[in-house]
Amino acid sequence: MDYEISQFQRIKEEDKIMQPRLIDDTIVFEKEKGSVYLYSLVNKKAAKIRKENYRKDLLKQLGFFNSIAIANKSPQPGPLFLLLTRNCPLKCIYCYANGGLKKETMSVNIAEEAVDAYLRLNPASPNVRFGGGGEPTLEEELIRYIITKFEGSIIWTMITSGVMKENFLRWLIEKKVNITFSVDGPPVVQNFHRPLKGGGDSSGIVEKNVKIYRELRGKLHIRATLSKISIQNLNDVLCYWKNIGVTAVSAEPLYPMGRGDNSPFVPEPEETLNALITILEWGRKNRIPIRTSALFYSLPTSNLDLIPCGPLSGNALVVNHQGYLLACGEALDPEHPFWQIWMIGQLKNGKFELDHSRLEELSQMTSVEKIELCKKCFAKYVCRGGCIMRRLFQTGSLAKPDPYHCFVAKNLLINIIIRAVEGKYRFSPNYTV
Repeated sequence: MDYEISQFQRIKEEDKIMQPRLIDDTIVFEKEKGSVYLYSLVNKKAAKIRKENYRKDLLKQLGFFNSIAIANKSPQPGPLFLLLTRNCPLKCIYCYANGGLKKETMSVNIAEEAVDAYLRLNPASPNVRFGGGGEPTLEEELIRYIITKFEGSIIWTMITSGVMKENFLRWLIEKKVNITFSVDGPPVVQNFHRPLKGGGDSSGIVEKNVKIYRELRGKLHIRATLSKISIQNLNDVLCYWKNIGVTAVSAEPLYPMGRGDNSPFVPEPEETLNALITILEWGRKNRIPIRTSALFYSLPTSNLDLIPCGPLSGNALVVNHQGYLLACGEALDPEHPFWQIWMIGQLKNGKFELDHSRLEELSQMTSVEKIELCKKCFAKYVCRGGCIMRRLFQTGSLAKPDPYHCFVAKNLLINIIIRAVEGKYRFSPNYTV
């Protein structure tokens, strides 16, 4: 399918409708004859004017058509990601990593050496994140050791299935670890999406743990995958999220990777678009920030990075369980089909031996200013071409954007700008809507 901006698909040339385009920092389009919408990426400002009032010089004085400067790479390192294990107590139907097929884990020596090497880089705000192609809390002893040893100097973050021992969760809460839980919805959705490895239900365990975390930390950030099943039950999903007290949601469609490859539950792009619009509206009404990669970069400053992810831009370090450095946290080990693309170094003798030339080459190849289909796109500074791993799986190329993502990102951005003008959304200084 050739995904385009759906609301403009049937416009004829003679109608002279202004197609969405980017002028300096400002997205400009005409939804109906005579009405022009504008959105400034720099000032986070949306407006609607009559077409006869469209004068760039006057609009510039009102905060539109600003210059965008491309950011220089930050000399300060960002977070350190430790991919602790390939093992998992779940068998999620869409797991990109086929988590649980392997039981390989990171040794204490590699984890300790990685954190030591990271701190020697003198990051301004040290942040270590536990994750990987499995369930990090299975490595309880390792996590307890690392946090205890480096306690006081690091912000700790974790993404988890929520299937863990209650006493370990309470210990993590005591240590003020910031946790994101994978919660797709009520039992009918959660247990179908995310069953236990042996075939049992995960929902009861996860719900108990997220409620403990919400009560003791006063916040609850979840990451949710949208499938045809969850979209069909979206009202129940939203009610469930509210009932468990979520305070922030990251929502992404099911991608055809790993166990999700050839899945019949991958939603159509139109289904994903409509679901995200509904979720954003729900978030607005309930004052809950919503994050999605389609809008992750919709609010850049005037100093803009063109690379869609931290590890690839050099602003984050990813160390897998074997001690390799990766430019993508989803290329987990040498058996990954794109391992040779993403493996960029190794932890060795207490230092990160990073192939800087390879990383720079990857950055240049994947920048939206280098991708022909992105160069003239009005949304290029919003999505940066989307997740590059998904580009590879969907197109086989680093230099081609994923058409599914393009459809959702462009249509969603147009929808958000229109709703912002109507007072239904407020663009905030961060990357949530």
